[in-house]
Amino acid sequence: MRTVKYIRVSTAEQNVDRQREKGLKHYIDKCSGSIPFSDRPQATKLEQDIRDSNDLPPTKRITTVKVHSISRLGRSTICLLYTSDAADEEDS
Repeated sequence: MRTVKYIRVSTAEQNVDRQREKGLKHYIDKCSGSIPFSDRPQATKLEQDIRDSNDLPPTKRITTVKVHSISRLGRSTICLLYTSDAADEEDS
């Protein structure tokens, strides 16, 4: 079981240091929260890495994704539900 962290800031100039956590692999997008999760480069990589980790031993699989705040995943409830639903489909 492995935990990773998804970090998003709105502009390239913003600093991500306050969202970082030691010991975790980070997926960092510098883009507007209005961009759907599935259209963000590092979010897409994260989704792929989660799928690929299913072929790894259980101790190396990505099982948890942490975020600094729920707003890092999306700006609206609909967007958050879509992201959550897409993640659930990967588990099926």
